[in-house]
Amino acid sequence: MAQIKLNLIRDRVISRGFRKGLFWSMLVYLILCGIGLAFVTHRAALRFVDAADQHRETRVINQQFRGDHPNERSMQSYAQDLRERMTLTADVLDGVDLGFKQDVMLPRILLGLAKPLPEECLLVNVDLQIKKKTIKFSVMVQDRKSKSMTAGQIIDLWTEDGMLGTQLKDIRAEASQSEYRSGRRVRVHRFSAKLDNKVGGGA
Repeated sequence: MAQIKLNLIRDRVISRGFRKGLFWSMLVYLILCGIGLAFVTHRAALRFVDAADQHRETRVINQQFRGDHPNERSMQSYAQDLRERMTLTADVLDGVDLGFKQDVMLPRILLGLAKPLPEECLLVNVDLQIKKKTIKFSVMVQDRKSKSMTAGQIIDLWTEDGMLGTQLKDIRAEASQSEYRSGRRVRVHRFSAKLDNKVGGGA
């Protein structure tokens, strides 16, 4: 059987109203796409400018940090050192109230121990034993000075300063060892001393 194909749409003309509506629809669509593209581009440009500003600020801060702390490896390691110092200082100050209650001049003792120490040395682990009339403490020496600052040299600093003369006597070095703190090698010297008999209500 023969097949007959008819194309009834080929000669059909689209009406003027339909073409006009289609034109305005496409125009509105293109305008909306252009507005959306402009908005996205604007947001991307703002983010790029913000990132560039932050990069410049970070570079300025790093340069200023390098100028103020030339011996520090990075801001992160310096911040970690500060956190450790604050933690250790808080541990030391925990015993201040006890010292006041026992009539021990603990603030003067702490000041006498810490004042002569150079920047690379940090007083840590203070253990005041009032009944035994003794005090134990340690000094942590940062890595860049750990080879030169010995326990004997630290004792000499306290002796030359003289502030501890009326508070402590017979300061002795008990032990020294290397430790790693925050990935950095340090030297820890441990000391002990006797409280003066006049301190803490002694005879």
